[in-house]
Amino acid sequence: MNRLGRSVHARCREGVRALTLVFSCALAAAASAQATDLIISEYVEGSGNNKYIELYNGTAGNINLGNYQLHLYSNGSPTVSTSTALSGMLPSGATIVYKNASATIYGGAATSAPAVGFNGDDAIALYKISTTSYVDIFGNIGCDPGSQWTSASNRTQDRTLVRNANICAGVTVDPGNAPCDFPTLESQWTEYAQNDVSHLGSHTMTCGPTVNFAAASSSALENAGTATVTLNINPASGSAETVYVTIVGGTATYGGGNDY
Repeated sequence: MNRLGRSVHARCREGVRALTLVFSCALAAAASAQATDLIISEYVEGSGNNKYIELYNGTAGNINLGNYQLHLYSNGSPTVSTSTALSGMLPSGATIVYKNASATIYGGAATSAPAVGFNGDDAIALYKISTTSYVDIFGNIGCDPGSQWTSASNRTQDRTLVRNANICAGVTVDPGNAPCDFPTLESQWTEYAQNDVSHLGSHTMTCGPTVNFAAASSSALENAGTATVTLNINPASGSAETVYVTIVGGTATYGGGNDY
């Protein structure tokens, strides 16, 4: 066990007679990529004006929402129909919920946003001002699918859609208008019934920093007692974190006949 950014100390011992330890031990560590920006984590297309959008910060640090806008593209429009400038700070691991001004079915904290006036056939995008680019797109900008987008299991009309926990990054490139589809609707979202707001206000993301060993193997004299193994962690965390390293096997070699 260790904190991010520091060396990991591990001891492999295979009998008191081993003079040199070869670290061919299999050391297991997390290797999934941590989020680097906001994502749209939930979409509620409820009855009447009960519309909600949730954003989630899965990065290692706080995010200034003043650098973002919510864009609504109504009825296949290729240009922004309604834009909402965001504000405030969103801590790491936190969500923020935006709602239609007339929405009533969610009792938790929510911020009214003019861009949350969509129907099942409208695209929504999260735009980053500093990079003049999208960090997430829901739907397909510039095309109208009719009343809704559909996939084998999901649809965007009269439904709640929650982003799957293994999705670590948003859709940053618009799918294109031919065909007028929503390619990630099936693979990235889980559908719930109309007016289900029980998931709003929190989100689960099973992503973490990439952890790699600086060297594939290492060796140390037995009487050294402790061997240092260096991990490279990306992205680096600004706060203390814990990495678990498990030794699942090991080998020992004898040096130059110096068996004792």
